[in-house]
Formats: sequence, structure tokens, C-alpha cells
Amino acid sequence: MKKICVPIFILLAVLGCKRSSDPAEEIQTKESAKIELLQQKFHGKYRIISALTNTPVDVNMDGAASADLLTEIPILDYRQNYQFNLELRIYANSPLSPNPTYLLSQSWPEQYIWLGDKEWDGGKPLSYDPAYSVSLVNQGTGRLFNFSDDLKQIIVHPGENENPNRWVIPKSIVIDERQRLHVVNVRNFYTSEGVKQATVTTVYERFTKDT
Repeated sequence: MKKICVPIFILLAVLGCKRSSDPAEEIQTKESAKIELLQQKFHGKYRIISALTNTPVDVNMDGAASADLLTEIPILDYRQNYQFNLELRIYANSPLSPNPTYLLSQSWPEQYIWLGDKEWDGGKPLSYDPAYSVSLVNQGTGRLFNFSDDLKQIIVHPGENENPNRWVIPKSIVIDERQRLHVVNVRNFYTSEGVKQATVTTVYERFTKDT
């Protein structure tokens, strides 16, 4: 009997040490791995590589309209160091936030014009007047976003009180094979022909993972 009981005792001890897998723990592990991958691929600051309009605009008032905004607004060029960047911030869940957080911010040189007794709101029609002084101010706002399942698009979620004329929400963001972001915004520009609306496609490239 002793020879039989010993192997049975050992077998029971082994089985007793084996733990069943926890589904919740497995889900959390997979989610953590997913967030870490997204952080490695996308988290960080992106600088402007190009910015093109669908119709020529004369923003620099030199009399020659162009579709190249780096020509019309030279401070958009990252080498000018004005920091017109786009940021993607990707955070894992925490005690303060039970779900992962995806935050996008896009800076842009907003045009401000003082009209004597009021300020142009960035959207209303306005005829060209050489007496007007135009100021470019680096501004932007943050919005939540998520990735498409294939990681080829970013879907930006509008805030509660979106301004249709300033700090405009991207219409679309496509991620190319080099992980550059192709961001489409509809913007109003004060030009030598007055206010013109144009669709702007800005290409951004990540230059640092720090935010």
C-alpha cells in the first residue's frame, strides 16, 4: 500500500500547485502589450514636412498665390524653430484613468487681424485692406482620438465646443507606410484677395518620442 500511496501523493501535490489561468489577467496583459507597441510606433512629437492647399492662396501678400504653404507661411518650416508641431500622446490605463488615453494636439499659425473696434473671428468674409496688420499666433488644442483597426488611420473626436474657424479639427488623418501622418484640415486664410477657404494637407514626421 505504501508503494501505491507515494506516487499518488506526489501527483496530487503537483496538480494542487497548478493554477488555472485568469481571463481578466490575460486581457490586461494583451492590452498592455498593445499600448506599448502603439507608444513605440506613434507616441511623440511630429514636425511639418510639407503643407499644400487644394487651391493657391496668397497669404504672404506678395501678389503670387501658391499652393505651397511653406512658401506662403515660411515660419511653418520646422527649421525656423517656431514649433508648429503635432503631438500624439498614448497613455496606458491607471488608477486615475481606467481606460487607455489617446490625445492629439495640433499647433498652427492662426491669423489675427484688428479691425479697429473688433477682431476678425477667423471666418467671416473680409476684403483685403493694406492698412490691416496681420499677426500669426501659434495656437492649437487637444482632442481625444483612436486608431483604426489596421493602424492606417487616426480618428479624431470633436470636443464639446468646437470653433468652426479656429483650431479646426482634422477632417482625416492617414498613416502612410513610413508612419508619416497626412492630416487634412479645412482652413480660412486672409489673403491679398480677401478671405479664402482652402483644404490643407499637411504631412508630419515624428522627430522625438518625448512629449
